[in-house]
Amino acid sequence: MSKNGMPQHAVLVADETTAEDKRESLERALDSHGYRVLSTIESGESSLLLIAEQRDAHRNESGAGNLSGKALGEELENAESVLFALVRSIEAKDSDTGGHCERLMRYSEALAEHLGLSEEDCVALRRASMVHDIGKVAVPDYILSKPGPLTAEERRIMETHSEVGEHICAPLKSFRNVLPIIRAHHERQDGTGYPDRLKGDEIPRNARILQTVDVYDALTTDRPYRKALTHGQAIATIREEVRRGWWDGSLVDALEEMLRDQYPAVLPKKSVAACHWQSAQIA
Repeated sequence: MSKNGMPQHAVLVADETTAEDKRESLERALDSHGYRVLSTIESGESSLLLIAEQRDAHRNESGAGNLSGKALGEELENAESVLFALVRSIEAKDSDTGGHCERLMRYSEALAEHLGLSEEDCVALRRASMVHDIGKVAVPDYILSKPGPLTAEERRIMETHSEVGEHICAPLKSFRNVLPIIRAHHERQDGTGYPDRLKGDEIPRNARILQTVDVYDALTTDRPYRKALTHGQAIATIREEVRRGWWDGSLVDALEEMLRDQYPAVLPKKSVAACHWQSAQIA
């Protein structure tokens, strides 16, 4: 909160319009309450998202333009909390993906530690685990919750979410190591992913780590179109997709080693049960 009792950050989402006059009227309304717009994201004709902060959010009590160390830390926490709240609102729309981000945080951090990565990498992966799908705020609900296959146009809209997510998080300097993960987490080793059709090592390592644990979690949790797979079934499926040229096989090896070494410490007991794991299958 700022000294006037107003939140330092605001998120405004308008559905079914992206008209220029609508965007300008929203910006004027924010301006009248002392906010400046940090990001504006439009998705086709379906939605408009504005992220704003109070104009004095970066001034300390003496009126200087720089925050003190403590105030800067609080400011970054406030900004991140806005993004994380937005993520939770997206998850709440789909009961089948509830807890997905928290599980990815545990998986990605455990895998990063298993690989001997730095604390900076671990922090980036924890943050990316929470916000990697934040761009889905610009995807219509009927697409997010559709139980059957997407049409070509619906898939095109869905595939914008990684770029939109990068755009949403770009104003946060503390997220500079997170942005490449958000943008690239749907790339594939053979160059058939999106949005940039990167191949192999062109895909940032941390993005490859996140996509490895992301696909594992997706396979081991219930979805509208299928029941959760067991650990063994999920690993077999991922290895088949490695052979197709989708994922980094060395990271799949590392994930399996990490799960074998750390099971069941990676997830809370409730989540482990929900994934239908069996200790005999892990061994």
